Amino acid sequence: MIKQAWLESGCVYGCRKIHREIQDYGERCGINRVHKLMRNNSIKAQVGYRKPPHRSGEVHVVTPNTLAREFNPAQPNQSWVTDITYIRTHEGWLYLGVVIDLYSRKVIGWSMSARMIKELVLDALLMAVWRRKPNQSILSAF
Repeated sequence: MIKQAWLESGCVYGCRKIHREIQDYGERCGINRVHKLMRNNSIKAQVGYRKPPHRSGEVHVVTPNTLAREFNPAQPNQSWVTDITYIRTHEGWLYLGVVIDLYSRKVIGWSMSARMIKELVLDALLMAVWRRKPNQSILSAF
């Protein structure tokens, strides 16, 4: 009965659904027994049979790691890092982009948006430049 239910499902069902099918036929059997019999007879559920989503869009440029894992700069405005995080709210997801100065470990620029777009990070970076007004080049890790 297990093999018949599995074949009728198109070789997709696992032990839970097959157990339910067997119970619908009026047969009494525990779910652990169904699992054991399926394992002994090499009957497995099909996992991941949905087609993966098609990825589209432009190819992104990967910049080199100029920071080289040196997270303790000697002076302020020498190294900045940025990150994006998401926050679940009652109205949906809110994306937050922040820029942190590695010397003081303080947030020096931030931006929020309902969508994760490149302007989210660019606005946070512009806020950091406007607030700190650096006079030399800054190492940044995105």
